[in-house]
Amino acid sequence: METGEKKKINRQARIVIIALIVCVAAIAVLLFLNRDNIAAGRWAQQNATLTFAVTGQDDIEVDYDYICSLPATDFAATIRSSGQTPEEVIYTGVLLQDVLDDLDIDISGCQGIRVYAADGYAIAAQIDDVLDRDNVYLAYKIDGEVMKNRDQGGWGPYQIIIREDSFSQRWAKYVMKIEFF
Repeated sequence: METGEKKKINRQARIVIIALIVCVAAIAVLLFLNRDNIAAGRWAQQNATLTFAVTGQDDIEVDYDYICSLPATDFAATIRSSGQTPEEVIYTGVLLQDVLDDLDIDISGCQGIRVYAADGYAIAAQIDDVLDRDNVYLAYKIDGEVMKNRDQGGWGPYQIIIREDSFSQRWAKYVMKIEFF
């Protein structure tokens, strides 16, 4: 090879190496900045804690036993995933409005809801979705089996199901926090 070609290849190799170092450093910085959220997600998943947050009120944390102690409902819902055949399943869960009533959480001044998942996913909905009876459920079983958490290959410990969302775009698995604003 000519000397000019070798210099060009060496320069390209250096650029690739520098780009890789910058990418690794950026990932490390992002992981560092999100360490609290990542740890909170793992904690909530392992211990099945669920946080309810309402603007102007203290946060309330509940555990799996509390959720299971509330009157449960079995309901059919169709899972629609892109590229897969829709599948009807039977969920077991609690109407979100019933959880709020039991915890004495006042959402009368709220306009919307945000649901945060342990994997970083989040959804938003209008408060009317929650107030609409028989619509928003906090599910913890699927087809009679306790939902496994993410580490076990499941969708739990909790999943938000909005029944009137026919394409399940606003469903959320791995739920760890529900916020009303």
